[in-house]
Amino acid sequence: MSAFRNFVGAVKDAYNEGRSEEWLLFRASDAVGELLQDKSFLKDFGLPIAGEYQTYLLYKDPERGFIVTASTSRDKLYRPPHDHGPTWAVYGVYSGQIQMTRYKRVDDRRVEGYAELDQVADFAARGGMVDAIMPGGIHELRYGGDAGISVIVRSSDPAEFLRGRYNPAEKKVEMFRGVSTGGRHEIVDLREKAERIF
Repeated sequence: MSAFRNFVGAVKDAYNEGRSEEWLLFRASDAVGELLQDKSFLKDFGLPIAGEYQTYLLYKDPERGFIVTASTSRDKLYRPPHDHGPTWAVYGVYSGQIQMTRYKRVDDRRVEGYAELDQVADFAARGGMVDAIMPGGIHELRYGGDAGISVIVRSSDPAEFLRGRYNPAEKKVEMFRGVSTGGRHEIVDLREKAERIF
């Protein structure tokens, strides 16, 4: 648990520095990268569970509100293009591979339910890699390999705000609330397993 404790402490320290949101995102990305070097911390949460593909809440900060989740993903799981609303997110690939496609929105946002996207990046993220998403950033995820695991830090709980799910081919956007964009709408709370270290 020391790696996870150090990770949470590093994110808290970044908040306490009181610098820009870009700096906070940079520091959180570094902290996720460091955490990914420890290949045992998820075992303290009883993860992964063979044959179970789920999103797990590992931590929610009582002061700053940032949350840490881990997601186990089966091969070929697809998460359509989505944004993170007004918050940032840092994705860390613990194992497996994620094909990440990044977009920018180019319409004037005047028509409800309508959105035009341009693709701006497409890359394979493998174990140990980190990708940071600024508020309003849009990405699409395709998982390759069985039992892939990602660790995600978000600046606030997605259950607390609306965000967009996009269909680029049909130029549509649908607003939703919550963590999942790929058919999993529940989150398993594992915070009690980490409480003893804080």
